[in-house]
Amino acid sequence: MTHLNVRMRKLAAAATLFSVTTALAPAIAMAQEKGPVVTKVDSKDALPAPDPSAAGWEPLFDGKSLSNWEQKNGWAQFRIEGETILGSTAEGSPNSFLCTKKKYKNFELRFEVKVDDKLNSGVQFRSKSLADKDNGRVHGPQVEIMAGPGEAGFIYGEATGRNWLSPELKRHAIFKNGDWNQYQIRANGARMTTWINGQLIDDILDPPSDTEGFIGLQVHGIGKDAGPFQVQWKNISIRTLPETQAADGLVSSLPKGFRALYNGKDFSGWHGFPGQDPRKYAETSSDQKKAWNDDLAKHWKADGEVLFNDGQGAYATTDADFGDFELLLQYKTVAKADSGIYLRGVPQVQIWDYTEKEKFPLGADKGSGGLWNNSPGAAGKDPAVLADKPFGEWNQLKIQLIGERCSVWLNDKLVVDHARMENYFDRKLPLFARGPIELQTHGKEISWRHIFVRDIPSEEANKILASKTAGKFKPLFNGKDLSGWKGSVENYEVTQGAIQCRAGKGGTLFTENKYGNFVARLEFQLPPGGNNGLAIRYPGEGDPAYTGMCELQVLDNEADKYKKLDARQYHGSAYGMAASHRGYLRPTGEWNYQVVHVNGSKIEVELNGTRILSTDLSEAKDFMANSPHPGKDLPEGYFGFAGHGDPVRFRNVEIEAK
Repeated sequence: MTHLNVRMRKLAAAATLFSVTTALAPAIAMAQEKGPVVTKVDSKDALPAPDPSAAGWEPLFDGKSLSNWEQKNGWAQFRIEGETILGSTAEGSPNSFLCTKKKYKNFELRFEVKVDDKLNSGVQFRSKSLADKDNGRVHGPQVEIMAGPGEAGFIYGEATGRNWLSPELKRHAIFKNGDWNQYQIRANGARMTTWINGQLIDDILDPPSDTEGFIGLQVHGIGKDAGPFQVQWKNISIRTLPETQAADGLVSSLPKGFRALYNGKDFSGWHGFPGQDPRKYAETSSDQKKAWNDDLAKHWKADGEVLFNDGQGAYATTDADFGDFELLLQYKTVAKADSGIYLRGVPQVQIWDYTEKEKFPLGADKGSGGLWNNSPGAAGKDPAVLADKPFGEWNQLKIQLIGERCSVWLNDKLVVDHARMENYFDRKLPLFARGPIELQTHGKEISWRHIFVRDIPSEEANKILASKTAGKFKPLFNGKDLSGWKGSVENYEVTQGAIQCRAGKGGTLFTENKYGNFVARLEFQLPPGGNNGLAIRYPGEGDPAYTGMCELQVLDNEADKYKKLDARQYHGSAYGMAASHRGYLRPTGEWNYQVVHVNGSKIEVELNGTRILSTDLSEAKDFMANSPHPGKDLPEGYFGFAGHGDPVRFRNVEIEAK
């Protein structure tokens, strides 16, 4: 078919659509397709355009060779000119296609294109050329390329007999005539989305197009005495995506490193629980657990990509427990709603109606995203800014939890910044080290979708924690040698950028300068059964656990040989005087991040984002084995490491004097 006839066919279809009301568009789409109805995605469900800085982008054209491409159908000329692929029409030729040899199914595609005003073109995707179908004629979805005002960016069913796949054509002038235009396409499951020059053009669901096929650059056929015309492409790159998680294709591609908590079909991986202390779940009878699951099934519905709750029933609770993690999800609710997200089984990141005046005294007017169950006045209890969207629109939440340090972003605004999340079920304890994620029910309906999570590895967690430890820190260790240290220097060595106690050796390695009040931060790595300590206000002689203010224990708590120790001997404890909370060390061999605050007689230890010790040694009266600690009231002293023969390592050792 000639270029003119193809254009007339497309414009005629467009004119037909423009002549009716929007309400009739689906019916017309059905008539054109003679098959399944193509669905237009609601604008409220729009997703952002592909991120060019994301990992995984690969060039389809390297600017040098077309060895990964092959021409199909017509004989229009394709050649390399500079860094572009130049397509030139050939009189009498049918539509010509330069096609990738590789096939793609779920992907994001970016390219730039410039076309003569009198030529329309296109880019095929998920397309095929089969010997037993029209002699190998290329067929499949095609994004339209044409001068404006026109239908550039809408999706056409090339040689499929379905005409335009886009159910609502709208002529526009976003395409820049005679200039380069940036196209972006996302094909993920049944969903196909297009952008031109950063503007969303089309967003549709078409199940028949959920298939694998090649990418093809089209040069239209032209009639006698027409042309020649040219079209050029450059900067063509693609990023493959994993399989969509929902049957309707609305779930966006999983961000790198994340996994879906909801499979788009059922409640696999979830159970019902009424928001109680998570430690009680393991003790609950099987009959009670079944009753909670039945309650979940009664009040929750898995509806494609959406988890819907009517406001009642058990909380949707993950089977899996989580330590340090990042959670992404979207929610949509109604007036007077009140919900939230339990982290490690503890309430909660708050979700509620920011317009409900009756709850303004409780803080509803400040908006969602705060750690509402924190104590009054505590950091993070109220969100820093009001970031809620109006009812009926999807809100995007990002939650980062490292130790008990929680940060929350609501609709891309930081509303909680590295605040300590309190343990609602026992405020004397830190937040549990691990626990489930729970979606709360609280009287009004709420919908959830795109629920993705990733575990934060220890190295990344340590970097985040260090970036959030405010202060003017000075390094105590240069990463190369023991300059600036004294004491048992011969019993320590520097290996792989870390201070390490020599195996079988010990003694105290301490700084040249003394410190009174200070904040120290460092990383340490324990071998199995490892034992060391931080010497605090050490006088330079004797056992720092007794002659100094204290020794803060550095110990592999899980080693069998330490099972029967006094509670004041475990990691982070002020040795023999004050016991720390246990269960917050990383596995042996991984680096831990620790911050120590010393202020007068008070000491606070934060391990991997969790405060495990907060004590005032002036109040210590009960000493292990009734052994006195004459140095506990020293006003100043050296900072150091108390070795006990194990190759414990320390790095990134810094201090801020107060």
